[in-house]
Amino acid sequence: MGVGAVAEAEGRPVGAAYVLDALSLVDAQGQGRRCGYLYAVAVDPEHRHQGLGAALSQQAAALSQARGTEFICTLP
Repeated sequence: MGVGAVAEAEGRPVGAAYVLDALSLVDAQGQGRRCGYLYAVAVDPEHRHQGLGAALSQQAAALSQARGTEFICTLP
C-alpha cells in the first residue's frame, strides 16, 4: 500500500510521486517503525526545471506522514 501525488496541466498528468509504506525499520531501542519510502518521481520533460518534482515529493511525503508513517528517502 502507498500514496501518490499527481500534477496536471491542461487536463493531463505531467508529473507524479509515489511513496510505499510497506517498509519497517528497527530503531536503536529495537522497536520497529513503519516507514514510507519515496519510490518514484517522474515529470514530463516539457515541465521539468520548475520545481514540480520537489513539490510532488514533498506532497507525497506529507500524505505518507498523515497516514502515521515515518518518512525516508534515499538518493543515488
